[in-house]
Amino acid sequence: MSFLSYQHFPIYSVMALFLGAFLVVLFGRNKFLRGLIAFCATAITLCCMILLIKPVMLNHEIICYWMGNRAMAGGYAIGIAMEVDQVSLFFGLSSPACTRCSTWIMTTTSPNTTPCS
Repeated sequence: MSFLSYQHFPIYSVMALFLGAFLVVLFGRNKFLRGLIAFCATAITLCCMILLIKPVMLNHEIICYWMGNRAMAGGYAIGIAMEVDQVSLFFGLSSPACTRCSTWIMTTTSPNTTPCS
């Protein structure tokens, strides 16, 4: 199984956000770089989730990802697992999309505007 297989996309989306948060803290003094890192992290996450639509939503596949190649041993779960079904993919798609929209709204509106009366 190659590293670009869709079976790995759920963990890639989580790790992109963790790496993005680490880089924002590391390079947090520059506002432009901070925004660029956040933009890239949420874009990678959203792309990974969009690429999972066909196998999960259309083919009704449930992706079970065991970290460290550990699987069920005698009925007991040893290790960390991540399962992606249709409901979790829906919430996985809505979270980065809402983050991207709210970031765009915050950057395009001015805090000094008065509401229309």
